[in-house]
Amino acid sequence: MINPYDNKSSELLEHETMVQNLSLVLNTDFGRGFIKYLLKHFGFGDLPAINSPENLRDEYIGFLRAGQSLFEIVSQADAIKAGLILAEIYKEKKDGSEQSGGQ
Repeated sequence: MINPYDNKSSELLEHETMVQNLSLVLNTDFGRGFIKYLLKHFGFGDLPAINSPENLRDEYIGFLRAGQSLFEIVSQADAIKAGLILAEIYKEKKDGSEQSGGQ
């Protein structure tokens, strides 16, 4: 609950409220699945190809920042669940890689 007499800035209060709300979302299967989907599709944990042209590499790194920011906020809400979601993503990538012959 937001106390209007609190000395914290409204931005900080908004952030704390959203982190608390996200914690509640992470307590549901639907919520964890949704966050996992977002992290996967923002490429969290991916790296650009070594031989990519510099302009494409820089653009891709910029794109990956969204996933990094999302993971940081999810970690603030529940670090253990954030780590478990990340582990699931890596396991799926590994299993997919093994099924395709490691390519």
